[in-house]
Amino acid sequence: MTEGSVINRGELKNRLEGDIKLFRDLSKIFMDDHHALLDLLRRSISDGDCPKLVKAAHTLKGAVSNFSAERACNAARMLEEIGRSNSLDLADEAFAVLENEICSLLDEIRALGEKDSL
Repeated sequence: MTEGSVINRGELKNRLEGDIKLFRDLSKIFMDDHHALLDLLRRSISDGDCPKLVKAAHTLKGAVSNFSAERACNAARMLEEIGRSNSLDLADEAFAVLENEICSLLDEIRALGEKDSL
């Protein structure tokens, strides 16, 4: 993973066996679904619904792990752990970190999707 890189490209290439079409398919699904997951996380935090927060964070963690996006994965894991703790004191701050990581991930997904290979 290069410094400043959001996606570990070597790991991603191995994970997807270099299949750029599969990457583009996964990217489309993620781009279509990430807004709803972020909205669900936001609502779960504002409603104080820890079980829903855990489930949504876990789902998002799985989605970003498909892209070998360690920082986004760790940010989702942090929200998942906050939900499991049943104390949402740090949830807003953790959500802001996750949201920033998702924005960075989306930028890198778009850039990588324009290439001919992984």
